[in-house]
Amino acid sequence: MDAIFSKFWLFVLLLSILILSACAKDKPGDIPTKSAPTVTTNSISEITSTSAKSGGNVTSDGGATVTSRGVCWGTDQNPTISGAKTTDGSGSGSFVSQISGLSPGVTYYIRAYAVNSAGTSYGSQLSFSTGASAPTVTTSTVADITTGTASGGGSVTSDGGGAVSARGVCWSTSQNPTILDNKSSDGTGSGNFSSTIFGLEPNSTYYVRAYATNSAGTSYGSSSSFTTKTTETLVGAEQMFPSSAGNTSAITLDGVSVTCEVINGFYIYQGDIILAAPQAQGVATKGAALNIQTRHWPDNRIYYNINQSLPDPTRVTQAINAIVQVSNLEFIQRTGESNYIDFVFDHTGCSSFLGMVGGRQDIRLANWATMGNVIHEICHALGMLHEHSKSGRNNFITVVSSNIIERYAHNFAEFTKSINTPINPEAFDFQSIMLYSSTSFSKNNNPTITKKDGSTWAVQRQFLSTSDIEMINTLYPPIAVTMRDADNNVYETVTIGSQIWMDENLRVTRYKDRTSITMNSSDAGWSNSTTGSFCWYGNSEANKTVYGALYNWNAVNSGKLCPDGWRVPTDADWTIMTDFIGGLIGNSGKLKSTGTALWAAPNTGATNSTGFSAKPGGYRYFTGAFGGQGYGADWWSSTEASADKSWVYGVNYNSNNITRYNDFKRNGFAVRCIKE
Repeated sequence: MDAIFSKFWLFVLLLSILILSACAKDKPGDIPTKSAPTVTTNSISEITSTSAKSGGNVTSDGGATVTSRGVCWGTDQNPTISGAKTTDGSGSGSFVSQISGLSPGVTYYIRAYAVNSAGTSYGSQLSFSTGASAPTVTTSTVADITTGTASGGGSVTSDGGGAVSARGVCWSTSQNPTILDNKSSDGTGSGNFSSTIFGLEPNSTYYVRAYATNSAGTSYGSSSSFTTKTTETLVGAEQMFPSSAGNTSAITLDGVSVTCEVINGFYIYQGDIILAAPQAQGVATKGAALNIQTRHWPDNRIYYNINQSLPDPTRVTQAINAIVQVSNLEFIQRTGESNYIDFVFDHTGCSSFLGMVGGRQDIRLANWATMGNVIHEICHALGMLHEHSKSGRNNFITVVSSNIIERYAHNFAEFTKSINTPINPEAFDFQSIMLYSSTSFSKNNNPTITKKDGSTWAVQRQFLSTSDIEMINTLYPPIAVTMRDADNNVYETVTIGSQIWMDENLRVTRYKDRTSITMNSSDAGWSNSTTGSFCWYGNSEANKTVYGALYNWNAVNSGKLCPDGWRVPTDADWTIMTDFIGGLIGNSGKLKSTGTALWAAPNTGATNSTGFSAKPGGYRYFTGAFGGQGYGADWWSSTEASADKSWVYGVNYNSNNITRYNDFKRNGFAVRCIKE
């Protein structure tokens, strides 16, 4: 009985335990808690001007099914799914997102997201900038067509999200001209611009279209065609007082006695050249190609003013631009300089002093004067004489004295002391803008000057001929410029277009304020550096002289790496240079030193025609490893591409293209300084 009783109570006890356990499982407080998912954001890649690639990883679903996932983005920080987003499936795990519909040249913020029944969660925020797209440009109608010039232009209607660094028109006798053909340079930025088309041949058909360049490349407007005029005759020649007669008088020019006409106190040589003025008696001038260096404009710099009295000042600016584009000269509007040209109105004729005379000197222009007449007078102010008076001219022309107005006969005298252009100096240029017409100063409309075969020519006042350009650059050769760094290293330079560059890599070890730049030789020291650092390739100073130093971007970004008056070139500076030599594609050879003594074979396309003299100095990776010597040359720009990268330009041994790319700021690349 006791045994039976004991078993009964044991059964009751076990049944109670089971009931209590069942009740405990049903308590609401023990149901598992759900939370928002956990998600991470993938790095951004394949960035273009309008798209990018990213994604994420849902590492935890928070106890509930992930119903939606993807990335969201915007131009403001911490974007949410209420804005632009992708939808890239559901559930946990990795996913890839394609981002589209972006605008060029814009910084975006992005983060991954995941949604379940408990809510939405986001990964960490990343940012990136889209690249620019090529600009949009239209071509204006060509007008004012002459035998050798025309007017054109265009309008940059969109910069493509990148600053327009160059714009103008390009032209050729072939359809669809490019900037590798003839081109004008008409400023920067968006909007309308006007262009002068010059150097054309008479009775010829040309094609023209506008162009615009930004960091993404060069784009063109539609192409149109026009035909230059067959002939244009300028009656007579440039004269200071075409309706007045004066007395003749001898005056000395570079030790040679020449005959002038004296009118109103001015000593006028060959019709439009002023050798002496009433306020400054005596010869205080020089002649074209005369061997009087003191009468050159110093430093190839001409200061000028356009007087308010002068109608149509555009012809002056067009003439100046035509000269600047083909010479080493710089024209600067006067702000108080003592020696300068003043372009003034003269209701009767055109004239100029010969060379720089000191103080204010007028170039006088009548209403009828064209851009070509202005070029002619500016050339006198630079020191150029008329082509027909050059020494040795009698081998090419015949002066027909019987047809010349008697009082102008002295205008046809040969100036035997002239210095002619160095290339074929005895030749004669019948296309020169400085040449009289065959009927200049004629008393009977018959020729006063002919070719040796008796044939004649019309005056040309549209463009500078090849020999005209050669003469200007003989009188005003490039100015030799050197650069000296804080270590007293001296560097030669090279002029490329409007820019002056070092022609070797920087090797300075101190900033311009004389503080030292940290030398980091060890891999760890280089990799972990948070300040400006430099090294020699392979940590060997033997590379210093030939290849220069390698610098991290902190040194570049200090603003103190180059001496005063110089700077590390910006991305825009590099673009101006590469555009000038024809663009990134097919032109690296113009920058590379020749041969295979330093470069690995084949050193594709190397001509070094610019004098930039790039040598394959290699690079240092942010890990500390070196590479590329003999195979490539890479240089920093001072322009950031992102928080951890900046723009770099490079050339390679087996390619004729120039590479523009962005790379880590902790890398080591060479530096070329550019003159400010």
